[in-house]
Amino acid sequence: MQRRRSERIPVNLPADVVLGGKTYDGIIINVSEDGIGSAVTSVVEAQAEFIPVNNIQLHFQDPSGKAIDLVCELAWFSRSDTDSRKITIGMRILNPPLMYKVFIKTMYDINLKQKSKEQLIAALLDARRKIADLEAKAVELKQEDRGALTCEDAYHSLVESTEDSIYIVDRECRYQFMNHMHLSRLGLSSEACLGRPYADFHSAEESEMLTGKVREVFETGSSLRYEQQSSKDGKYFLRSLSPIEGADNSIRAVTIISKNITDRRLAEELLMKSHQELEKQVEERTAALVELNEDLNREISERRQTESALKKSSEEWRITFDSTKDIMLMLDETFSIIRVNRATAAFLEKPYNEIIGCNVFDLFPDMDIKPDRHPLKKIQRSIRHEELEIYFKDKDIWVLASADPIVAENGHMTGAVHIVRDITEQKNLQLQLLQAQKMESIGRLAGGVAHDFNNLLSAIIGYTELTLLKLPPESPLKDHLLTVKEAGEKAAELTHRLLAFSRKQVLQMQPINLKKSLESMVKMMSRMVREDISLELHTDASLATIMADPVQIEQIVMNLIVNARDSMPNGGKLIIETANAYLDDDFIVRHENVERGAYVLLSVSDTGIGMNKKVQERIFEPFFTTKGIGEGTGLGLATVYGIVKQHNGYIYVYSEVGKGTTFKIYLPVSRDKKAEQPEMEQEVMIGGKETIIVVDDDPSIRKLIRDILQPLGYRLLIAENGDEALKIAGTEGPVDVLLTDVIMPNMNGRELADIFLRDYPEVKIVFMSGYTDETITQQGVLKKGDILIQKPLSPAKLTNRLREILDGKQ
Repeated sequence: MQRRRSERIPVNLPADVVLGGKTYDGIIINVSEDGIGSAVTSVVEAQAEFIPVNNIQLHFQDPSGKAIDLVCELAWFSRSDTDSRKITIGMRILNPPLMYKVFIKTMYDINLKQKSKEQLIAALLDARRKIADLEAKAVELKQEDRGALTCEDAYHSLVESTEDSIYIVDRECRYQFMNHMHLSRLGLSSEACLGRPYADFHSAEESEMLTGKVREVFETGSSLRYEQQSSKDGKYFLRSLSPIEGADNSIRAVTIISKNITDRRLAEELLMKSHQELEKQVEERTAALVELNEDLNREISERRQTESALKKSSEEWRITFDSTKDIMLMLDETFSIIRVNRATAAFLEKPYNEIIGCNVFDLFPDMDIKPDRHPLKKIQRSIRHEELEIYFKDKDIWVLASADPIVAENGHMTGAVHIVRDITEQKNLQLQLLQAQKMESIGRLAGGVAHDFNNLLSAIIGYTELTLLKLPPESPLKDHLLTVKEAGEKAAELTHRLLAFSRKQVLQMQPINLKKSLESMVKMMSRMVREDISLELHTDASLATIMADPVQIEQIVMNLIVNARDSMPNGGKLIIETANAYLDDDFIVRHENVERGAYVLLSVSDTGIGMNKKVQERIFEPFFTTKGIGEGTGLGLATVYGIVKQHNGYIYVYSEVGKGTTFKIYLPVSRDKKAEQPEMEQEVMIGGKETIIVVDDDPSIRKLIRDILQPLGYRLLIAENGDEALKIAGTEGPVDVLLTDVIMPNMNGRELADIFLRDYPEVKIVFMSGYTDETITQQGVLKKGDILIQKPLSPAKLTNRLREILDGKQ
């Protein structure tokens, strides 16, 4: 029974249906083959929103397990009435492959075999009726055209009447059929050719070519074409090879149609020859235009180079425009945004499509200036470059905003280029520079004042101590002199604090019991807080000793107290605590760059307004302050942080808004057991018989040293400057000690000491100075290992230090 091409063949095969890049699980319910193309109806179980598209890919396996891949277009689709997730789609197959045709035939045969006897009889009767109709139609056609041929006769007539050679070969390229034209070309009868190989009648080259092509058709199942020139008569043939399928869908033979294209090839050759002649004529005729063409080509080349340069320049401009960190905007005459770079979108945190077309003043509203002062407003009046530093309150940054007008030929502004550059870091550096310059000026002033002031204090303190030593214990003047001495020492301490604030000091490390230090500061701390603030001090009696600079420790405490006081505008409680602490592995895990070991904890807590996380992150930055302009420098906590780090300690802040703040400082315990119990300074002045040359440009200092040392038996040589000291040393005999001021006019103490060490290698050098250590070090006066006695001079300290040096203890 022959099938109809449009007949639906029921199947039930799972399939993958790919629509719009998404894959759906489907079931093929029926297939068919009609005059337009093969059609497949499939039920799809939709995974998501169904997307109907024309381009559909269908993948399934036939009953034998062979994979079939089809490319289809959508014919129709409809949703199921019972299940909205199921969709039935009809598809037309584009260019159905051979495997699909075999699949159709197989499924038709299977479908036919599954029919019952009654169905087959009914189908047979139906077929006979249709045959009768066809026969009646044929009679009518015969009556209309008696000369009409039967289909078979027409096929035979077509094959035999064509001017092309048509023949069929098997897999071994043996002739199975050939038409009259091919037989006439061979000059043989069909009996002499059929069953014999193609190679028996053609050259080896032609046979090898055809055999290879036939083998390719058998392997691929696809048709092919190629051209070849016959070695027999030199004619050109276009050969078309097509597979012939058997009942089992396998390829049984290959049909070959060989068309004589010699005339076409000759025509092509003639056309080529004519073309060559035409080209020659054109070449001859265009010889006179070569020079003009060269000029034209040169002009075109230059234009292309210009266009290429412009394109490259445009591309470079675009890359630069988008890669710069500055905010760049191109505006029209109303300041609506035409184009922005990537930095602008990042700054505004908006996509490009939400920025383009907006007015620039709508996107940058939080500026700390009046609109009329903005550079964009100014260029409307000046038509020239304008710029201004602007502060953005919401982002807490400073920017340099510049505007340049875009001016037409008539002089009117048609737009503007607006650039915004973040200069926050630059502004901070400027502020830091100004502050550093200010501190430098204070330091220089303080250094100069301290030098002279220390000389005066040396005389006051020195002569007070000398007078005290000469007074009897019951003298009524003793209390007065002790008061003068105490005032002088406090003045010296004040000078030292002034220098410590304005200069980076070399730490004067000594063993300190923090408990005793804090207890001695209670009165001073009480004066620094208001009456509405309660001050509590809790110290550990067994507190370990630390090595620290007492002045710097005092500065830490004072700064933290001031910070706590200012954070409690309505009063509160200020608690200072100390304790021994050991930083173990658990602490190190929670805090980076911490060394394990024993520490002394200093804790300062308040019940003030507290700080948020953002402020805590910047609390130790130099010049950072939450106070208003003129209310704080932002150096207090930065100074505390620097001092703690200089002492190899750690500082942490714990705070919550509205719940107060705690600063915890960990200072390492001293490992020097001897240093924990420092020796008390001897008040008894010990003398000697050595020769000491004293050099100082201040007469009061020279007189004080003479009055201190001469009564103790020392031989003193007094000089006002370095030149005088060298003359005295050359005439007065050997010198044991050179006691010289550091900073002197013409020749400083270092230069004088170098000359002495060159001429008198055995002499011991002792320097005196009222300047800071940093000032002396920066000027290159002191070197590592030099001995320095700080002014103001104390008779006991001076004599004891000299005795240590002369006795070889230092």
